[in-house]
Amino acid sequence: MKIFVVILCLVVSSLSFARYYDPQTARFLTKDPLGPHEGGDINPYRYAGNNPVNFTDPTGLKLWYADSQSQTDLGSAVQTMMQSAAGRRLLAQLHNSDNVYYIHSSAAPNGDLAAAEVGGRNAWVVPTFHPVIGTDKGPQTASTARVLAHELGHLTGVGDTPVSGNRMDNVNAWENPIMQPIDGYTRTMYGDPNAGNGNYGGSGRACR
Repeated sequence: MKIFVVILCLVVSSLSFARYYDPQTARFLTKDPLGPHEGGDINPYRYAGNNPVNFTDPTGLKLWYADSQSQTDLGSAVQTMMQSAAGRRLLAQLHNSDNVYYIHSSAAPNGDLAAAEVGGRNAWVVPTFHPVIGTDKGPQTASTARVLAHELGHLTGVGDTPVSGNRMDNVNAWENPIMQPIDGYTRTMYGDPNAGNGNYGGSGRACR
């Protein structure tokens, strides 16, 4: 007798994307909600970047881990983001884009510990990078989920351009709405409150 489980992926516009999984064959039995018509891919089961042996896609989104280590390192941060309505909205926006996005748990090519291509397709977050940020509750150490939320926000095209001299566009658009309901504080400045500069963590190695 086969056992079936339903994996509820994401609620978008009152629609529940769900797929049935057969643990005996280790395969999803229901087609990926992306379907065969997006991205020119005729494979209706492309739930893991066409590599289901090494990757999974629990959210059903066009957001792939760059490799298995990135999935291990950042998978829980993605799940944490989904606890807030803004986090689900960001992931839904990426899902509805024509692009496919990749997250890497390594430094960016230029050495930044957290970075993303503004309006591009790649984001990098080193999971051990936890910058100190200025908040309404004093200096706080940012979680991996908060850093990732910030970088994924950049993929929507929102940059860190100056707002009243404080470079808060992406923080206000995505980072705070996603993470304040989860970690309970609002980021109030872009730089390290102990360093008084404009970098995410004060090191100059983050958030381009």
